[in-house]
Amino acid sequence: MAAYPNLGQTTQSRESWEDDVKIDRASNGTARGRALFVGRKATLQIAHICERSDVNTLLAFYDTNRLLPVDVTWSGDGVTRQMLFAGPPDVQPEGGMLWRVTSKLEQV
Repeated sequence: MAAYPNLGQTTQSRESWEDDVKIDRASNGTARGRALFVGRKATLQIAHICERSDVNTLLAFYDTNRLLPVDVTWSGDGVTRQMLFAGPPDVQPEGGMLWRVTSKLEQV
């Protein structure tokens, strides 16, 4: 399995969690929870500030692996997870020779 490029992750990177917990209430008001997932899954929004050559590397990596699980090490906890791209990386000029690239990935 391919490893997500080792580019620095900025403080604009975000981690969130998805779970399918549903709460139902009985006619007497008692709550009961149910879920189809075994457990919660991570969504990562990883932001990088990089030069154009690194942008091209990340876009080529996306093109090659856009439908395949990739190993992503999240800088927030150092854990490596299998993730899928949720779409192409977003590329914005940061100023000068730098670009802000943001990738959104969903845990497998």
